[in-house]
Amino acid sequence: MEKLVGAYRSAAKSSVARSVSGQSGDATAPSCTWHQDDEGMFEFRIRLAPEDGAVLARTIEMIAEGLNDQER
Repeated sequence: MEKLVGAYRSAAKSSVARSVSGQSGDATAPSCTWHQDDEGMFEFRIRLAPEDGAVLARTIEMIAEGLNDQER
């Protein structure tokens, strides 16, 4: 979770679109693109292997639950 939060903080400092991908030209390689829109909201597009995607999805759910708990 620390890595994800650290990545978020680094990305939050930049409004430039970013991209991370596997080997070029490999449509099945893991990839991630994101940008920050005019309102400051982040948009992500991520392609992962099923087991990696499941881990990331659960991590995001846990972070969202924690944020919701803080708002209460």
